[in-house]
Amino acid sequence: MVTTSRPRSKRGEGDALRDALLGAASRLLDASGDVDGLSVRAVTAAAGVSPTALYLHFGDRAALVHAVKIECLAEMSTAVRAARSAHDGDPEAELVAMGVSYLRYAEEHPGHYAMLFHTEVSADPPEDVQRASRAALHLIFEVLRQRLDGPRAQEATMTFWTGLHGRAHLRKALPWVDLGDQGRYLASLVAQALRS
Repeated sequence: MVTTSRPRSKRGEGDALRDALLGAASRLLDASGDVDGLSVRAVTAAAGVSPTALYLHFGDRAALVHAVKIECLAEMSTAVRAARSAHDGDPEAELVAMGVSYLRYAEEHPGHYAMLFHTEVSADPPEDVQRASRAALHLIFEVLRQRLDGPRAQEATMTFWTGLHGRAHLRKALPWVDLGDQGRYLASLVAQALRS
């Protein structure tokens, strides 16, 4: 890997270094799809800084991974929210569009998607990671709550989300398996969620 040295940050520009490290980690994930490849050395080399620079913003590799996970959750949520807004007021169309967006994100950003479900670092992640995860799921819950009461909307959210995740995971893990037509799958998944 060819790296270039990053100019030293001026006093008060520490956020620029943090952003450079997160950007480097994001590019590594895009290029390799390998969450475990996000070593301190790989990320700092890609950012053009020394390994010790990472510790100015992240206590350790786990803290970096948590920060990258939050970035990936925000990125996916933005894409899903945009898809939903194009069909505002029609829950079925909103859910189908959100499903298309979710599956597209998983396919176009396999490393980022893998990061969302990476569990090596901690079974009990920090509150900010949990909050970002709940916010991403809340997008689906909000749509289902328009049609279903609270407990049923929660169950339907989990049905819909696990259906999307299962398809995304199968596409990556078993690319030779014919998963059938995505549009019909999503229509069936939405109908099942709305019947919960």
